[in-house]
Amino acid sequence: MYASNPKPQLVQRISLRAPLSGFVHGVVVLAIVGCSGEHAPTNVPPDLAVDTIVLSPSPLVAHVSDYVFVTAAAYDRNHQRIESPGLKWSIEDATIAYVSIGVDTLADMWGRSVGTTAISATFGGKTTRLPFPVLPMVVTRMITAPGVAAVEKGSQRQLELFELNPHGMPVFTPSARWSSSDASVATVDQNGLVTGVNQGTTQIRAAFDTLQASVTLHIPTAFASVVAGDTHSCGLKPDGRVFCWGGNAQGQLGDGTLTTQFAPVQVQTSARFSSIYALRTASCGLTSAGDLFCWGNNIGARLGITGPNNVLTPAPVTAPEPFSQVAAGADHVCAIGISGTTYCWGVGSAPGRVSPNPATTPMAVQTPVPLTLVVAGNQYTCGLGIDKRVYCWAVDIQ
Repeated sequence: MYASNPKPQLVQRISLRAPLSGFVHGVVVLAIVGCSGEHAPTNVPPDLAVDTIVLSPSPLVAHVSDYVFVTAAAYDRNHQRIESPGLKWSIEDATIAYVSIGVDTLADMWGRSVGTTAISATFGGKTTRLPFPVLPMVVTRMITAPGVAAVEKGSQRQLELFELNPHGMPVFTPSARWSSSDASVATVDQNGLVTGVNQGTTQIRAAFDTLQASVTLHIPTAFASVVAGDTHSCGLKPDGRVFCWGGNAQGQLGDGTLTTQFAPVQVQTSARFSSIYALRTASCGLTSAGDLFCWGNNIGARLGITGPNNVLTPAPVTAPEPFSQVAAGADHVCAIGISGTTYCWGVGSAPGRVSPNPATTPMAVQTPVPLTLVVAGNQYTCGLGIDKRVYCWAVDIQ
C-alpha cells in the first residue's frame, strides 16, 4: 500500500517456513513495504564509508614563527567526497609545530622550532599522516621604534624591533643583530637596550639576513639655560646652539617651519649665542660679540627686522652698537649698548609711544642715569641705574 506522503520505504526480506494454502511447502520470500511515517537511517556509518583522506598542500613546508593552512578531504571507495564535520587533527611533536586552530577540514598550523614532524587527520576510522619539515623563520620586513630617539649620557633606553614574516605578522622570537655605528657615543646589547656613553649622534642598527632597520640616537648635551614664551620654550646649549619646542604659529621655534614641535628642535642658524630670550610669540639670541638675532612674530617689524611678518629663522637686528645685555618683554625688546645707552623697540617699548604702534628699530631711551640692568614686562620696562635706584617706564596706551 502507499502512504499519502511517499517517503523512502524500507524493504525487508522475511523467510517463512509455514504451510500456506495454495502454495507448496518451502521457503517463501516476501517483499513487505513499510507504510509507517518513520524509517531507519539510510547513511552508512562513516567508519565503513571512508576509504581515503587527502591532505594538502603536499608536500608541506612550514617555517618557524609563521603559519600554514592545511586542508583535509575524505573520500569513499567511489572517490566521492564525504562530509567530515568530526575530523580530528594532531601533531606528532608539539615542540616543533602545533595546530593553533583546527575547524573540521581546515587546520591552522604554526611552526615553533626547526625540525621534522608530521600532522595527521583522522575521520571515520581512517588516518592520514603527512610528514613535513619546519625551516628557520623568514623575515621580509623590519621596523624599529622609535625612528628617532634620545638618551642622556649614562642612561639607558629600550628600543623596539618588529620583524614581520611573509604574512605581515610579527615573529615571536626576533633574532636580529643589534649594532651601533659609533660605540663611543652609545652602545646597544642584543636585546636592543642602548646605553648613552658620550654626547653626539649615532645610528643604532638591527640586521637580519639582508634586511636592516635603524634608529637615529642622540646623546644630547645639557642645557645651560632655558627661557619660556607664551606657548613655546627654548634652551641654550653650552656650545651656543639653541633648541626650541612648543607652539610655532609665528615661527618662534626658528626651525624654518610653522609646525608645532613636541620635542626640542635645533634653531636653524650658524650663529652661536651666549644668552637667549623669549617674547610672547618670538625668540632672540645674543652672541658674545654683542650681535642680536631674533625670530618669530615680526608684525609691524616689531623685532627690529625689515621683512616678513613671521621670521622663520634667526635674522640680525639692525642696532646702533653692540649690546651687552638684553631684556625681552611680551611684545618688545630692550637692550643696553656697550656705551651704556639703553634702547627699546617693539610694542610697548618706550615712554610716550602709543600702543600698539611699535618702534621698528632700536630707539634710545633717555634715562636719568645710565642703566646697568634692564628687565621688560607687558608694555612696561624697568632698569637698575648706576646709582642703585630702579627706574621704570610704560607705554602710553591712550
